[in-house]
Parts: sequence; C-alpha cells; structure tokens
Amino acid sequence: MTIELINFDGQQKKIITNKVNKIVAHKDNKLKSKFVKFAYLNVNNYCLYNKDGHRINSSGLKRGIHEKFTPDSSDKIEINILNKTNITLKDVVYLGPLFFHYGHFLLESTARLWSLFENFDKNKYIFIFHTRLNISKSPSFLQFFLNYFKDWNIQVFDGNFNHKLISLINVYVPNPAIIADFSINSLFLKPFKFIREKNPDIRISKSSESCYLSRNKLSTNLRKTAGENFLLKLIEDKVDIINPEKLKLSNQINLYNSYSTFIGIIGSAFHNLLFTNSKEIFYITDSNPNINFLAIDILLNNKAHYLNLLDNRNNNILKHRMPNKLNLLHTIEMMSKFEIIDDELKYNKILVAAQENIDIQFNLNENTILKELESSTLFENKISSLLVQNRHLDLNLAILNNQNKYEISDSLLLKILKTPLKFSDLVLLNSILINFEDLNFNIKQLVKSKINLELNHLADSRKYLNSINSIHLKTSYSYIYLQNKINSSNEKYKQNKAN
Repeated sequence: MTIELINFDGQQKKIITNKVNKIVAHKDNKLKSKFVKFAYLNVNNYCLYNKDGHRINSSGLKRGIHEKFTPDSSDKIEINILNKTNITLKDVVYLGPLFFHYGHFLLESTARLWSLFENFDKNKYIFIFHTRLNISKSPSFLQFFLNYFKDWNIQVFDGNFNHKLISLINVYVPNPAIIADFSINSLFLKPFKFIREKNPDIRISKSSESCYLSRNKLSTNLRKTAGENFLLKLIEDKVDIINPEKLKLSNQINLYNSYSTFIGIIGSAFHNLLFTNSKEIFYITDSNPNINFLAIDILLNNKAHYLNLLDNRNNNILKHRMPNKLNLLHTIEMMSKFEIIDDELKYNKILVAAQENIDIQFNLNENTILKELESSTLFENKISSLLVQNRHLDLNLAILNNQNKYEISDSLLLKILKTPLKFSDLVLLNSILINFEDLNFNIKQLVKSKINLELNHLADSRKYLNSINSIHLKTSYSYIYLQNKINSSNEKYKQNKAN
C-alpha cells in the first residue's frame, strides 16, 4: 500500500498527510453497539430521539474533521406536534439514513452495515433504514445493493412516514464504521466484500489491464472537465475507456475486479473500488482531493497516485458542482512518466494548441454554468445547508458575479429571498450578516428585510427595505419580490385583525 501525492507543494502534502493519518488512526478500533431501551424514529431526521424529543447522540449522522452532527440530525424535535403512529417495533438494529445519491449511499448509508455480520440473530432482529423520499422511486443501484442482504429482515421507512413518529423498543445503535473526513474502520469493508463474493463472476472482454473511468458521457454539463475528450483521443489505443454510469452495478463490480490499474478524474465512479482490493490507481485531481478517497485506498491496500492536474479556480458555494479544467501538458507528461502512453507525445505541438482551445472553451462555458446553477435547486439546498451548519458565507454569496465581488446577481438574490428558512436559520443568517463586513450595504439591508419578514416583523422589514439607496437594486426582481411579499403580508394582517 502506497499513497503518492504528485505535483503538490510541501505544505499541501503535509496538510493532506496529516488529515488522512488522523482518519485511518481509527481503523483498528473496536466498534460497539449502544443499547437503547426506547427510541422514536422520525424519518425527516438522520437520527433517533428519546421520549422527550432529544437526539440519541450515538444515532446521529456526523461529518467533518470536528465530527459535528449534520443539520438533519437536529438535537431536538417537538414530540407534541408530530403524529404518533400505531407502529411499535421490538428488537431493532438501527442502520441510519438511506441516501439516494450514489456517493453518499456508499460512504454513509453503509456505515453501520458491519453489524449484520456480528452477533445479531437475523431471525430475531429488525434492521432499520429510513429515508424522507419515496423508496419505490429509489435508484436501481440501491435496490440491487439491498437485495444481497435479503436474508436479513431489513425494513425501510420512507417518506410516507414524514412528520410521524415510530416507536422502537430494545434498540441497538452500532457505531458508524466511517465518519466522512473524520474516521474510518476496517469493518467498513465488510458489506462490500460480502457482495463481491456473492456477485456472479462474469468474464469481461477487455483489451488492456488498464481502465480509464470517463466522465464525458454524464447527463449534465455540471462537474465535467474541459480537455477530457482530447485526453481520451490520445490514450484510447493504450487503455480501455469505460463510462461506469452506463452499466448495471453488478457489471461494474465484475469490471472493476477484472482490471489491475485505473485512471481517471476523481469522482464517485472510483467509489466502486470498495468492491475490490489491491489496485493501482491514478487519480487526476486538484490541489484539494477528497480525503476519504485516500483513507479508503489505505484500507483497500491500493497503490494510489494523486496527480494534481486540475485547475478549478471557483471558490463559490457550489464549487464541487462547477466544471474544472485539465492541464493537458502536465497530464501527458505524467502519463508518459508512468508509461501509460508513449513518451513522444510529451512534446507534440498539437498539445499546446489544444491547451489554448481548452482554456478558451473553459472561460466561455463558466458563465453559462454559473447561470444554470443559480436557477437550480442545488443552490437553494446549498444555501440552506450552509446556514444550518453555521458556515460563514464569506464572499461565497457574492462570488458568482464576476463584475464586482461585493455585488450579487439578481437571480441569485431572488433565490436566497425565496428560500424558506426555519427560525434557527434566520437567527444564524442575521449573525452572519453582522460579521460579513465586505458585503454591500444595500444587499445586507435586503436580506435583513427578508429575515424580519419571515419573523412577521413587518414594520422592521419595510424599514430595512426602504433604507436601500441603490437605484439598480430598487428596480431588481429581488426588491420587487420582497416589496410585494411585505404588502401581501400586511394585507393579511389587516384582514385577520378585522375578523
């Protein structure tokens, strides 16, 4: 097992190495299951609650280097306002939230599955997952994965139970074998090894021992890499090029186990390596690779090379959804060094011209992608997540406008103003605005007006709105939207008072 960081400076290597060492330091810890006499399950939240509505901490979903609970593992729920069902389950093993996103499913929904292979009698215990979505509309990979564990009594409570309470008696809560960015345990690999051994072994037709995992046929332009198509043309005779998302998961598992070497731009496709072990991998990444990949490589005994060859200059709140750009010249040089491609390609003049075209195309596409993101639900969800997790918005709110970093585009402002926020979110947003010194005064007043409107402080909301002195902002859709909301709320208030 080796991890090699290539084209990183000394400080970057030190930071990454320290992070991954802290994560894998937990790999041999003994995992346990906490016993709870009684618990409520509310599928809207990523945890269990006691009779008073307080979070059972051992059940909460945590992430990050500080092992913090996620916003959806809220510390308390109001038991009295939720509907108590007549469902009561006894002898339960809690497996946690079931994510429909492939990466989150493989890294977090599976975190407690190690417990299936411990001392829980599969004929006695009920193993519980939950999701706020409709399980009948779940992606095919999820159903395929769970089908391997049909010998266990696994039950999924889905969105049909939103805002309801399910009673659980005699509950075991296994420690998670992975906490993203914080810890990983060797037992995390148990369910993947189980599936690998059960999966039908079908012979794969291949022309090389090396496989390139391509992203060029993803259904969206988001997260694509400028220059990848040109790279594929250069290496197509040297390696097999695969688009994993076009294959069934069972075929992907066979495919991944049939190759010895993998190459590609870092992303969810590499999570399928969990179904393998001892591979050589060349990740094309930027200067800040996802630290969980490195930790998993160590667990899997992989020989992993992380090549810092991507240019992603975006620092906005959706940077992980933004496209990036391949440094083609350095990429070819690295692949020549590792004998993936022929050495003579290194100095081909075509590469210089190709890089220039990549740079031009990347710049042209960037604004288009930004506008797509501003109008998508991705932004709305991200804003809500940032607020609840108490992360400073910094210039993240402003960076999407390239003309002036202290201004925000109107469509982006409108998205913020239309986002429904809980009371705790409003308090947090207000504290962020106080500390957000660089944000334009008029934009602050607009967001403060939104906060007071949500709190039904109509006079204060109107006061902040009227204090805006920017003619440009006063003619914007955001201003007009908020003005209309205040007026309509005021009319409702008058009607209620008259009645």
